[in-house]
Amino acid sequence: MDDGLSHNDITSIVQDKDGFMWFATRDGLNRYDGNKVKVYRHKVNGRIPFDVNYILSLCQDQGGTLWIGTKGISRYNAKGDSLEYFCQKTKEGNAPSDMIVSIKVNSDGWVYFLEKGTGVYCYKPKSNDFHFYPFKESGQEHTTFSATAMWIDGSNRVWLGGDKGRLFLLDQSSGRYHSMKIDCFKSLNDQLQVITGNEHFIYLGFQYSGIIRYDLDKKSFSFLTLGQDGGEMVFVHDILIDENILWVATEKGLLIYDETTKHTTRLMRDYFDPLSLSDNAIYAVYKDRDNGLWVGTYFGGINYVSLVQNRFIESYYPLVDKYSLKGKAVREICQDSVGNIWIGTEDAGLNCFDPVTKTMTPMDIGLDHYNVHGMKIIGDELYIGVFSGGLNIYNLKTKKIFHYYISDDRYNVDNSIYSICYDRRKRIWICTQGGVYWFDRSTGKFTPVKGLEEVYVHNICEDSAGNIWLASMGKSLICYTTGGEVVNYQETLYQKTGCIINRILSVYEDQEKRLWIGTSSYGLIYYNPAEGQFIRYSMSTGLPDDMTYKAIQDNLGNIWVGTNRGLVRINPSTNNVRVFTKSDGLLTNQFNYNSAFRDMQNRLYFGTIEGLSVVDPSEIKEDLSFPPVFLTGFQLYNREMYPGKGSPLEQSITCTKNWN
Repeated sequence: MDDGLSHNDITSIVQDKDGFMWFATRDGLNRYDGNKVKVYRHKVNGRIPFDVNYILSLCQDQGGTLWIGTKGISRYNAKGDSLEYFCQKTKEGNAPSDMIVSIKVNSDGWVYFLEKGTGVYCYKPKSNDFHFYPFKESGQEHTTFSATAMWIDGSNRVWLGGDKGRLFLLDQSSGRYHSMKIDCFKSLNDQLQVITGNEHFIYLGFQYSGIIRYDLDKKSFSFLTLGQDGGEMVFVHDILIDENILWVATEKGLLIYDETTKHTTRLMRDYFDPLSLSDNAIYAVYKDRDNGLWVGTYFGGINYVSLVQNRFIESYYPLVDKYSLKGKAVREICQDSVGNIWIGTEDAGLNCFDPVTKTMTPMDIGLDHYNVHGMKIIGDELYIGVFSGGLNIYNLKTKKIFHYYISDDRYNVDNSIYSICYDRRKRIWICTQGGVYWFDRSTGKFTPVKGLEEVYVHNICEDSAGNIWLASMGKSLICYTTGGEVVNYQETLYQKTGCIINRILSVYEDQEKRLWIGTSSYGLIYYNPAEGQFIRYSMSTGLPDDMTYKAIQDNLGNIWVGTNRGLVRINPSTNNVRVFTKSDGLLTNQFNYNSAFRDMQNRLYFGTIEGLSVVDPSEIKEDLSFPPVFLTGFQLYNREMYPGKGSPLEQSITCTKNWN
């Protein structure tokens, strides 16, 4: 509900012909457009039942109408962008008044509604015919039964199940139901929850007996052994058939059953892992047209995972009871000579990551502060700048740590080090909130750099010519030339971009000797010193946000940069921009300062506010498909417009094709 759902109990899921995802809940219908959720509810009146917003089933017919099973039948009016109650009656005067627990459509486009405890209604949209088939067994004039689940096979046969331990088949010519006894119950008086199937089998999901399979060729029932223990009671809510895999929604997590190997895998909520399922009570499971899996829960809303997602992103984050990354706000990243990746966080100090074994080790080495703001490997030593803690130097061989302070006042801004650089002239640059210094390792002394006193430098970079570029917070972009001249680029940036840019977050030189300048609110600036060319990449050119942290180039020539709304990849040759977000597997869309690094194996490391994301650019598969674009909202003078009196819309904005 925190993300806009009307209720966290998801009872049914469907994707419509336009690609929108619809979620049924106990308090209204929800539509997800890939960006936000819109909630639809009936306005209860004398004609509409009080609990009409308690929705149990959804189905879209061949004409595109979305049918809604509640207390009675509703449907979504796309032109009016609203719900309407289906009040039609059969010729005999019958109309559903109880809960519609299942809705299915056959190949002829006929829509079937299962009313719990009463019967099946059939609506034919083309002829507007409406029929009712009450629950009466064939050959039994007065015997009735109750059905709770329905499925239609490829031959348009309607199968039902419920009480009395029987599977029923509707004979529409006679209006009666033929039954067959299920002979392998695990629990007497069990309740059927779901029916589904394919050309070979019908799968019946029960409250206590798990799944019973009916062989359509052999006409026999068999029990499927689910769970870790064959004797375990499995409460099944829903079943999704995905070739030879069954995705089974249960009260104890999501089961993945392989029909070939007979092996079961259980996915459950891990209370210490934010990327696990949000709840163990799974009520609905659905696969969309892009092979995305949607899992509806009782308390935890919707979960999503792509079944064909490019596995190019690895995530590392804190797990309370496991050996994992310590700290969430990852900032500094560097690699030592033996290949270890050192990770500095702003909330829990230092970590060491082995990229071969993929093991993360928190390092308690005696830092002066847990907030790491700058890091650099120089020989066998790891230079670490910490907030208000000066310069900490850790010897990777002896495991000893040394502490150096610019100011005797520990809490002076000079002791907050933000970036460190080791240039080709063997000068060690220390950038602080209160100015830039050279550090002499032999004496432990700090010398202010003339012309850069009291300049707050956030990031530093040496280019291929030996110039030092400084990203300043307040003084814009600064170049300390090989001749010792200090050149400020604020006026040049203004002339080339038309923007007054004085808050520079980072500067990076790529293999083609071009500079990439991250800014606080003006996007990413490309600067080619050889040609004097500037290009500004911003939201107007495809970036999701104008806050760009630190750029890095991959081995394919692309430029990557983190923002507050995703990870951006830019092809400098074509200016093509692609944005990666949480839907691609990222921990979060919000990245962090100074936190981009490329290792010896060409993997890219990015720090976020939720942990570390590692990207392998060579594993990315390009998606050349283009999803359809729909307008989902229209505002006039900051007011949302809906079809009706006083609105320029004659129908919903999504259905509007022309504007008169």
